[in-house]
Amino acid sequence: MEKLHSQIKDLTERLAEQEAGTETKLQQLAQDLYIQYSQKHEQKVSILKKGYETKWNGKLNNLEFDNKTLRREIESLKIQMENERNEKNQLVKLWDQFVEMEGDDDKTED
Repeated sequence: MEKLHSQIKDLTERLAEQEAGTETKLQQLAQDLYIQYSQKHEQKVSILKKGYETKWNGKLNNLEFDNKTLRREIESLKIQMENERNEKNQLVKLWDQFVEMEGDDDKTED
């Protein structure tokens, strides 16, 4: 009977050791899986981030180009408007001179 108790005790100790070993291995496996998942997640996020960065940099470059084009167009229109304003002022002066000359001609004819 003593021998059976000794075997039971021995088997119980071995079982406890194996369970502890199994628990340690499971913890190591869980930690390893977590590390692998974290690395994979970081890579995925990095790839997505780079993709979005490239996409938005392209859009930003296009918008900057459009902005420069529109600024040049605005500047060109300002110059054109100034030229037309000057032409209008010249025409008004010429018209005033013409009216003045017509008035002088009418006075001399009388």
